[in-house]
Amino acid sequence: MRKYSKGVTLLIVLLMFVLYLSPSVEANSNSVQFYTTDVFYDSSDRLVVRGYFVNNEDRAITRVTKMRLIVKVTTGYEDLWTLADFTVYDAVLNLGPGERSGLWNCSTPKADRVNIKRWNVSKYLSWSHE
Repeated sequence: MRKYSKGVTLLIVLLMFVLYLSPSVEANSNSVQFYTTDVFYDSSDRLVVRGYFVNNEDRAITRVTKMRLIVKVTTGYEDLWTLADFTVYDAVLNLGPGERSGLWNCSTPKADRVNIKRWNVSKYLSWSHE
């Protein structure tokens, strides 16, 4: 019996330790995210960042008031370098809790045309509720 209780105590302590170290779901859930699916040039040579929004908030959002996009690319084997850094303002976006938007295109004419091999887009968003 004593061996059994030591095992249960050890299991409880290990479980508490794992729960303590794991990231909080609640801390990560109150946000709106933009997931980039593609980076390309359109027929007018504008750099386009394509992606979708996900509302992880517990209430609806009505607009993205500001979204800064930093596009880093590589044209070969060099390290990623910044091709564009631009901001989109006041995008109307009605998303309920847990909803995902359709695809959005955000573009800028202020980027040189290069042959993109790899890309990485950093996003910084602010939004408003109903």
